[in-house]
Amino acid sequence: MNDYGEIVSMLTRIQHAVDHQNLEAFEDCWCEDTQLHLTLADGSTSTIPSRADLIARFASGWTGQPSAMRHLVQSVEVNFTGPTTATADFYCSYVNVGDAATFLGVGEYSDELVKAADGKWRVKVRRHRFLTPLALRG
Repeated sequence: MNDYGEIVSMLTRIQHAVDHQNLEAFEDCWCEDTQLHLTLADGSTSTIPSRADLIARFASGWTGQPSAMRHLVQSVEVNFTGPTTATADFYCSYVNVGDAATFLGVGEYSDELVKAADGKWRVKVRRHRFLTPLALRG
């Protein structure tokens, strides 16, 4: 697979790992010194300064069982900025699946990526902006 395909696969792998609570797959997609900048639909912001903090925040309650929420990655644009660096911009729709399938919202992502010594592409910096309020249900 070429670098473009590897990047799109990695971006999708992150979302699948969240949906299926696969910690190993999730961890492998982020640089140690990754940063995640979140902007909610109301404009409030927060920053997660490292992979360890990202794992603690997102995966601490995972049980290993798939969640009802799914992330649908779409409209991926990749730009190579060097032999081992790239940017990726994409959208993600959030839905609940099952008998009461529901649209939950849309997010916009802008990533800075690096190709590590092991040949894998990973997220160095992610800017994630929710374009709609996330309509989570209990």
